[in-house]
Amino acid sequence: MDTVTIPANDPISQEAAWMDAQMEAGYRAAMAHESLTDWRLIAIVCILLLLAIAWRGLHGGRP
Repeated sequence: MDTVTIPANDPISQEAAWMDAQMEAGYRAAMAHESLTDWRLIAIVCILLLLAIAWRGLHGGRP
């Protein structure tokens, strides 16, 4: 990552750098949350599928 030096007397550049850092942090958090949600959804679907198979097995193929 490149380091950018911002002049202390330039408030607009400082604000832009702060907003850029906030947007990057938000993007990283959103991507991590989206990945976690995807895996959670896959796990729930797999558990429901296994429960459906077990239910059919216990009841002789009748739902």
